[in-house]
Amino acid sequence: MPLEIVNQRVPPTRALVLAQNSRGKPFSATDMNRWIRLNRMLYGTEKVDVLTRGAFLPDFQVAVDYARLLDVRVSLRTDCVEGPPAHETLSRYGFHDLFVSPSPKATYFDAWVDACTELGLEFRVQLPPVWQNDAPERLGARLAGAGAVAATFMASDPFSTRHACSDGSESKKALEWTMRTAEVLRSHEVDVSFYGFPDCVVPEGLKGFGGPGFLYFDDHQQYAKPSYDLALSLDSKPIFVASKILMVLVARHGSAKNPVDELFLEWLFLKHRFVLFWTLFFRKTLGDLRREGGSPNPFKAPSDKELFQWEDTLTGYDTESEMRRFQTSFPGVACGMDDWKVNPAWYRQPKYYDPLDRSRTATEEGQIELARCANEVMTNRPPDRTIGVDGYAPQNTFHEPLSSANRWLSISRSEKLTNRLGTFDGAFTVAVTFGGGRAQWIGFALRRHGQLLCSMTESAHRIALHVEPDGRCVLLRDGEPVRPVESPKRYYVPRRLLFPVDLRITAWNIDGEISSQAIDFWEGEGSGLPSPEGVKYSVVIFCTRFARRLQHVLLSLVHQVGVESKELEIIVGYVPGADTTDDTIDSFRLLYPEVRIQRVPFPRTNMRSKGLVINQCCAGAAGEWVLLLDSDILLPPNMIGRIEAAPDEMVFMCPEGRRMLDPNQTARVLLSDLRPWEDWDTLMAKATVDKSGEAEGIPIGYCQIVRRSCLDEVQYTEYEHFEGADSDFALAIRERYGNEHRMDGVSVLHLDHGGSQWYGTDKQR
Repeated sequence: MPLEIVNQRVPPTRALVLAQNSRGKPFSATDMNRWIRLNRMLYGTEKVDVLTRGAFLPDFQVAVDYARLLDVRVSLRTDCVEGPPAHETLSRYGFHDLFVSPSPKATYFDAWVDACTELGLEFRVQLPPVWQNDAPERLGARLAGAGAVAATFMASDPFSTRHACSDGSESKKALEWTMRTAEVLRSHEVDVSFYGFPDCVVPEGLKGFGGPGFLYFDDHQQYAKPSYDLALSLDSKPIFVASKILMVLVARHGSAKNPVDELFLEWLFLKHRFVLFWTLFFRKTLGDLRREGGSPNPFKAPSDKELFQWEDTLTGYDTESEMRRFQTSFPGVACGMDDWKVNPAWYRQPKYYDPLDRSRTATEEGQIELARCANEVMTNRPPDRTIGVDGYAPQNTFHEPLSSANRWLSISRSEKLTNRLGTFDGAFTVAVTFGGGRAQWIGFALRRHGQLLCSMTESAHRIALHVEPDGRCVLLRDGEPVRPVESPKRYYVPRRLLFPVDLRITAWNIDGEISSQAIDFWEGEGSGLPSPEGVKYSVVIFCTRFARRLQHVLLSLVHQVGVESKELEIIVGYVPGADTTDDTIDSFRLLYPEVRIQRVPFPRTNMRSKGLVINQCCAGAAGEWVLLLDSDILLPPNMIGRIEAAPDEMVFMCPEGRRMLDPNQTARVLLSDLRPWEDWDTLMAKATVDKSGEAEGIPIGYCQIVRRSCLDEVQYTEYEHFEGADSDFALAIRERYGNEHRMDGVSVLHLDHGGSQWYGTDKQR
């Protein structure tokens, strides 16, 4: 199955329900239904694994039918201790998929894999490191060929039979088998993850495919943490106790509160088992005897903080405990605290997404439009105000003010919040840069609204929150919209904000330290650009490390003869930080404020995606004509005047050709010794290399001129490279609208940049 790298990994929406407890005693169909309902209604899970230990239970059908009523997809998780039922029986249940998780002594693993193959069922697999029932090469090829979509390796799993290696030699063998099997599965495009293993035992090619235990609950293939914790708690309890707990929880979260359920049963069943024994003893002995008379003592209703504390608290991540567990399972393997840090590559791991999970990764069209508005505001308007590092600070953690940043220090997983940054009654945009360390999540906290967080995938990110007048909002990371991380029971993720909004910035699970810089605010709507009204010509330029040349391209545009400033629009697609394009545009705006010049920033991953950049830039073009230019092409002073004279039926134009300037003449232009709009004839005389007629006469991308209406029908092909997209576009325009018009006697000048640099240069030219 194809693996995908998504912009923002999504948390799990899968619950775990047990068919039997750890003693092998089965839960009733009623208990399983309550359990499924609890996960769906309280934790918001959309999928559930039903774990069966040993024999397949017929009560599954009741649970599956009930789950369908709640729109929950049911999967079967088996320990492979017993074989699968008949294929007709297995197929009748309509499982979403299967989770084959053999215990170390499972004997029916092959039978379950064969059943999945014959039924055409996708399946996930979890292999215990001490299992080693086959050579990695054969096992990996077999699982991939049978339809395995994901494989998880756990150093220890409380829902599987525990087994530790006897000595260092056995530990080494188990780890080598685990890592080699993972490598083989990866080579077959299976989604591989492993948790609870220190970085020192992981081969270089697998680093980033797993990590510390807490990341398990951020992996969409695994389980939602509240559901996992509930299953872990109920697993060790007698069936009748677990049944009572499920009844109490369903009642507590689904109906009126009963103080007996809330106080006494929770106290009795969960905290004081000794008292429970004698309570049951006397109840059994005395039967239904009743004491006559007397008035009842009312129960005092406990606070939410006192109730079900094991359920509501966020368990802290204890690195030392995880390291000890690993060394207990794998004696003789040395590791240190630094081996349990999160590898940033984990956030960009290629993963398998089934249709349900893929729908959660998709960025909605509305979010894309909001992100475009946000970037337009942040790149085209100076901030209305800025809170410096001396104007805010994290409130509940030790911090150190630096000259240009606030340094947050923490080793706990808990939330860290700043003081209130302000109250907003209307549209606003806010942005802050985090760096100098790592945190699991960073973002914004909103009073009455919850939190909007994203994961920290790099060592530094600029995050922004853009809010429209109607409360619609988008969270951005480095200019790209991301889906906020959702975590049931921790905070609420709003889709639309209600004014007034109290704002703070927040960080979760700081890995030692992290720093935040000054916070920029834009209030109200609009980009601050000149109005698009009256624009006739939109010039679209993709600039990648050509900032010095871009400066002179812009000057050649504003010095066009017979063109008013309000008729010209310039749209620059670029990668912030790759060169000094931002500075070039800032300077241009200071001298030519009447010219509408837009910035359209893109992430570094799109540095070579010319088709994508051109299409997105053209989507915002306001002119009747669109000129697609390379960022090293100079136009003759009368170029746009020739376009103005074009008849109405003409839709596709291009210059006669281009002439190449040598390095010396290019240097004179870049150092302003020659001004193209004044010294055009001199430069043309020096440009002896004429490329008219190149590319078999196809008008390629250095200068293409089309009417804006054409772009609604024909767009650039969005390759991950430069080659071919421009010629494909020209051929498509020809096919749709007819041949281009060549502008006789009009050639453009191409500044030298050391040969063909279709991907942008390595130098900042």
